Amino acid sequence: MIYKSGTLGTYEAYDYVKAMIGKMGNIKEFKAFCNDTDPYFEIEDGYKQYYHLILIDDRKNEFWIDTNCGYPGTGPSFTEQILQLIGARENYNVDEKKIIHEKDLELNNNLNVLVVINDFYNTKEEYKILFMLEATVNNAALRFKTFSALETLGEVYSNSVNDEKFNKYFEDYNYIDNSSGQYKVNNILFINKHLKNISINHLREILNTMLVSICGDFAEINFRVINEQIIE
Repeated sequence: MIYKSGTLGTYEAYDYVKAMIGKMGNIKEFKAFCNDTDPYFEIEDGYKQYYHLILIDDRKNEFWIDTNCGYPGTGPSFTEQILQLIGARENYNVDEKKIIHEKDLELNNNLNVLVVINDFYNTKEEYKILFMLEATVNNAALRFKTFSALETLGEVYSNSVNDEKFNKYFEDYNYIDNSSGQYKVNNILFINKHLKNISINHLREILNTMLVSICGDFAEINFRVINEQIIE
């Protein structure tokens, strides 16, 4: 089956992919074009309207998206974000190549989250490192839902490989991850201040229940207790 985002613009195309991600299987192939390319068009008011990003999942469904590639700009930027959203983390040089065709994608939808409490009332930077949540998730839709659920518990930030304060807690902190923001594998969850007095065990139970309700048997979940203090 072919699904189409409509040719309303790149922002809307990105929102379309987020809304449709639950219908997608694992994306195994994609094509991106800078210029109009047959047969990826539909007729609107007597004119050809072209799509320039084509996602193909493992059930042979095609998703025609109104973003593109081949120059530094908004269209390629959203193509890159869409690829990261579906777990394609390679550097595809989207802002340089005029035509891209990648098959047998190796997707990575894993999510590592360092759970931290910040002392909001101390003049010094003081953090309590509680534990590491490591989730091996088998599809992009479940990862997207999991990340959104984590945001209800606090602020989630991607970990910077240049931030030595937190790097040591990630077993693969130097993993080459070309994605950005919420799409990165390694992240830090700063727990909401209203939850700062909750016990580690209770918080782990909350997170475990949350992930199991979202992912069921489609994720492997592991917790590594750390329970350390950082004062700067």
